[in-house]
Amino acid sequence: MKYSAINSEINWITPFKIINDFCSLGLDSLLIGLVLGLISSLTLKHYRELSKNPVAENMLIFCFGYLSYVISEVAGNSGIISLLTCGIIMA
Repeated sequence: MKYSAINSEINWITPFKIINDFCSLGLDSLLIGLVLGLISSLTLKHYRELSKNPVAENMLIFCFGYLSYVISEVAGNSGIISLLTCGIIMA
């Protein structure tokens, strides 16, 4: 939307801005997924009583994945990349 507006100015630096926006979006999404995946893994490692009940453990894993998705979407990044990264880290 930023580059398709009527009053948008397109010049020789615009492709570099687009590449920068794309890389920033991907790296920010990866970082959000990485941080929440690590927090989830450390939480389940240090609080073993959460692992004794399978329903609570699965709900916690689901909530951390969903939280990763929501935080990334609210921040204007890719929730799918964040969720995928969080899932890989939690695995």
